[in-house]
Amino acid sequence: MLTSCTTVLFAHPELARAALVARPSGEHYLRLVEALLALLDEGGVPPGQAAWGVDVLLQYATAMAAEHAGQDRAADTQDDWDALTRAAHGLADGSAFTTDLLIGADGASSRIRPLLSAAVPAYTGVSFVEVDLLDADRRYPGSAAVIGGGFFFALDGGKGLIAHRETDGSLHVFVARKAPQDWITGIDFTDSDAAKAAVLAHLDGWDDSLRALVAEADGAFVSRHILALPTGHRWERIPGVTLLGDAAHLMSPFAGEGAAHSQAG
Repeated sequence: MLTSCTTVLFAHPELARAALVARPSGEHYLRLVEALLALLDEGGVPPGQAAWGVDVLLQYATAMAAEHAGQDRAADTQDDWDALTRAAHGLADGSAFTTDLLIGADGASSRIRPLLSAAVPAYTGVSFVEVDLLDADRRYPGSAAVIGGGFFFALDGGKGLIAHRETDGSLHVFVARKAPQDWITGIDFTDSDAAKAAVLAHLDGWDDSLRALVAEADGAFVSRHILALPTGHRWERIPGVTLLGDAAHLMSPFAGEGAAHSQAG
């Protein structure tokens, strides 16, 4: 089935290129998605993983067809594309290469985005510190009970603890704070004990069961400024080049939509 879909896209390269920058829809596309979901279900793939799998499989087929599309663009479009690829494909060793399709899926600090858009990520006013509690059910049963089997939030006064259980039995915890951008730059995260003390100070007055999510943390503390591109970020279409994922629509994680958009792009 996926081979047939790819064959059609190879025969209609402009359709493949358009599908990379627009969300496909319509009765036939929905039938294709439902058929793939049915096949994955028959193979015993859990529903959540099947939903992601369909997105990945169709994105792969579309990108492959677009990459191998014909070279029958108009001369002025080809000239623009050649200039774009020369600008974009400089490598660290000074060499360069040319390609028919350039997909900027290189994250928040995308090197491809400036070729399409002048937008730059801005600090949202929120910083995160990430920690892990390994083998939590055995080593930290109290914290494991607090988080439970789902997703956990504890929010108060511009501060928060956000946590979930990983498939390996560990707990992944985000300590969040509305703060100036220099808050976490003032913490030495190369010293785990010092970082733990600084983050715990941010949670003074919180219940011990919540503070334990930081106090019992294993390993390194990882700091993150939460950045976002402007809402509604768009760019003028240039054939053969586009953005995916955080390069296209970097956002805060609170809505849980970033990864979904990058797959459906």
